[in-house]
Amino acid sequence: MKKSHFLPAIGLAATLVSLPSISIAQETTVPISFDWDWEIVIQPTPTDPEPFPIPLNLWGATTINFEVPTGLDLGTQENPLPVPMGESFRIPTEIVSMNLEGTSPTFGDVVLRQSATQPSEGAIENLTNVDGNLTASSFFDVAFELEFDDPSNPGERITLFTADPVRVGMDFTVADEIAALDSFWIPTWIWSEFTANTPELVDEFGVPWDTVISIHGHRTTPEPMSTLGLLAFGALGAGSTILRKK
Repeated sequence: MKKSHFLPAIGLAATLVSLPSISIAQETTVPISFDWDWEIVIQPTPTDPEPFPIPLNLWGATTINFEVPTGLDLGTQENPLPVPMGESFRIPTEIVSMNLEGTSPTFGDVVLRQSATQPSEGAIENLTNVDGNLTASSFFDVAFELEFDDPSNPGERITLFTADPVRVGMDFTVADEIAALDSFWIPTWIWSEFTANTPELVDEFGVPWDTVISIHGHRTTPEPMSTLGLLAFGALGAGSTILRKK
């Protein structure tokens, strides 16, 4: 889960939505709600008349739960506290709700949502404060459903499902310059590309359709980003959406 260094040195904590206090008395579940932009690229079957990778651009509301362990106090939105130096932490995470929407000239309204039957669990691993900047590896094993109009049956909808959860995430180094106050932002950045064992999307009967070849995502504005970051994620706002059945 590698990527170019593009995250700014600007503190992000001030833009977070309401963040409850974290008690150090016991493990605490902290929900973080935000709007998420995704570009998910679908690879049609090689026998399809148009077998080219096609981007699907979506955005919408998401809630992530953080399981903050005993002894770690990250503060609140109004008074964030840095990850303490001298120790590495592991924070389990889970996407508990996600409803991303987009449009397609051919398939109308397209919706990607958190799976109703499988969890999307993950973690921030090796979260470390190195002289005021955070390093970490963050991931989710995402299970989702993709719904769109059936072009063969006007008025009908088709839903595809991840055959197995899809791992998405990022690695962060000191060079990314993530302030020690901004640990809650780390899971909202994902940059995953699949060159082998490409994840399959299947229908309700388990029949394979297209595969997923990349998922890129970040939180929507307002959000500080470097010029390089803007260029890297510019594709999220462009491109048509076409799906093809295998």
